[in-house]
Amino acid sequence: MLSWCLGLGLAVTPTTGGTRPEVSITLPKELEPELHDVARQIVRAHFMDVAVVVVLRTAAPEDDRPVADPAKSPLPLALLWFEQEEGSLLLLAQELETGRMYQRRVPTGNGLSVESWELAVVVAREVVLGLLERHELSRARATAAVPPEPARQRGRLRLAVAYVGSKYAREVAWASGGRLELGWEFRNHLTVAASGSVWAPVEVHSHDVRLRVTRFPVEAAVGYRVEWDRIALNPELWTGFEVVRRQASIQRVDPPVTAKALHYPFVVGGRVRLAYRPSRKVPLWFVAAVGASVRVTPTRWHIDTGSAVVSPLTEARAAPDVLAGAQLSL
Repeated sequence: MLSWCLGLGLAVTPTTGGTRPEVSITLPKELEPELHDVARQIVRAHFMDVAVVVVLRTAAPEDDRPVADPAKSPLPLALLWFEQEEGSLLLLAQELETGRMYQRRVPTGNGLSVESWELAVVVAREVVLGLLERHELSRARATAAVPPEPARQRGRLRLAVAYVGSKYAREVAWASGGRLELGWEFRNHLTVAASGSVWAPVEVHSHDVRLRVTRFPVEAAVGYRVEWDRIALNPELWTGFEVVRRQASIQRVDPPVTAKALHYPFVVGGRVRLAYRPSRKVPLWFVAAVGASVRVTPTRWHIDTGSAVVSPLTEARAAPDVLAGAQLSL
C-alpha cells in the first residue's frame, strides 16, 4: 500500500496500564488535497478528549482497504476508513481485537465538503468511543480472571494420628499400636517429623515361661513430598529407638517367679506414604504407608529358668511395617 501518515498523540485521560490504544483513520480518497490540513484539524478537535492515539493516513488513489501493522502499534484498537457512495460517505470500522466490522453512512449531499466531513468525524468519534468502552471492559474482565498469587508461606505444620502394625517376631502373628506425629512440610517439598507410638502388649508362652512385651517406639524422619491436586506421595527415611519393657514369669515354680527388664534397641527404616485429601477447602488428609524397619541392636530374649536358658521370642532383624490414619496440614 502506498500511503503516508501523520501520528497525532492525543494525551488526555490515561488508560489502564499507561498505554493508550491506537486508532488508524484513513482520509477519504475523494477529499480534495487542499482540504487535508482542515480535515486533520477537525479530527484533532473532536478526538482531543478521547483516550486514544490517532494516526491519520492519506491513502493513494489505488488503495482499497488499510491493513494493520501490529509491529508498529503496541496496542492497536481499530482501523477506520471511508468509501464514497452516491449522496453519502460510508464509514467502515474494523475492531482489531475481534475482527468485527462496523459501518455507518453519513449523508454528503452533492459532494464531500468540510461540513459533511466534520459530520463524518463526529460519527467516527462515537464509533471509537464505543470500541474503547468494549476494549476497557475486556481488559477489566481479563484482569479479574487472573487469580491472585497465593501468599508465600514457609511451609505447613503436620499433625497426624495413625494405626501402626508390624510383624517383628516369629512367635507374634501381628502387633498393633497407635501413633502420634508432629512434623513440618517445607515449601521446597522437604518434610521432617517426630513421632511416638504405643504398641499393644504381646504375650508369648514357651517352655513354662510367660513373656509379656510392651513397645514404645520414638522416631525422627526426613522425606520428600510431591503433591498432585489432592494426592500426595511422601517417601521417608527414619531412625529412632524403642523402649521395650519385658516381663517374664516362670510358671513351673510355686509361687511363679517374675523378672522385669527394659531394653533400648536402635532402629532405622523407610516407608512410602500416600495421602489423599477429599476436599480442597479442608486441610485433612487420609494417609496410608508401607515400609520396613531394621533393628541395628536387637533385643536379647534369653531367660534363665534355673534349669535352662530359653528364648521364648525370636525377633526378626528386619520387619515389615504399615501405617494408616489421618493428618492435618495447617
